[in-house]
Amino acid sequence: MTGAVSALEARIADAKVLFDDKETLTTQAAKDALQKAITDATAALETELTQESYAVNSEALNAAIELETESRAAATKLEATATGHDNKFNGTEGVEGYDKYIGTDEYDVLLELVSDEVLLAIDERSLVDLAQIESFMQRMNEAYWQDGGHTSGFQWSFERYPVDVTGMITNRALRKWMPTRRRKQALIQDGNAIKWMVIS
Repeated sequence: MTGAVSALEARIADAKVLFDDKETLTTQAAKDALQKAITDATAALETELTQESYAVNSEALNAAIELETESRAAATKLEATATGHDNKFNGTEGVEGYDKYIGTDEYDVLLELVSDEVLLAIDERSLVDLAQIESFMQRMNEAYWQDGGHTSGFQWSFERYPVDVTGMITNRALRKWMPTRRRKQALIQDGNAIKWMVIS
């Protein structure tokens, strides 16, 4: 089992590198999985490692590392989306803002969601799990596009005053959320801008 011991030790080391990284945005669930996998595998090495215990702990470490990798990618995408909205709310130089949408319910909902929930969780490094990230993404898309099946203030304004929202429609949550009755209405890229177009 010498080879198995060395392999497990190497995988524990890989997991520890990820676990000890306090700078990269991730989820608490991913960190907890890494910690448990590391603890269990270390304990297995302190006893007589068997083929069965090696397989179990190696699989747990691989799963925890995979979850951490996936969580980092999702958290990074969430941060980019929320920051993009925040820049538009704050009128960051060089970014077309959301001032023309002030007064709509969706403006207030999106502003509160981005500022008081998403960016707060990111700043405090308190993202719970992938399900929460997916929920945040879906809720931001819903606030931006539609509310209760009706055309939102953002969407209505967009049709009359087109703005480039290319970066906001690239995630799967929006495509999955959009109901069947809206699927004939597509976003068509025209040069560097996105325009509404009804397709048959």
